[in-house]
Amino acid sequence: MPTSRSSRAQQQLLDDRIEPFLQQLRGAGYAEGTLRQKRTVLRAFAQWAERRGIAACDLNGSHLDAFAARPPRRGKSHVKFELAV
Repeated sequence: MPTSRSSRAQQQLLDDRIEPFLQQLRGAGYAEGTLRQKRTVLRAFAQWAERRGIAACDLNGSHLDAFAARPPRRGKSHVKFELAV
């Protein structure tokens, strides 16, 4: 499935926001494995928001709550990890 120009732009915008956050965590001493896991969850959240048409500038705490409350696609341990991120 080809990636559209707007989808690539959205991904770049996402990377521009996620990576600085992860860099802060890296500076705070988080392990690289933990950072990879957090990146995975953050990307899942971003994709979830994109599927719902929520612009990055409009995201708020209620969106995080809705993401965390969605029906789990994976096991309980994965959901627990997502909530921790």
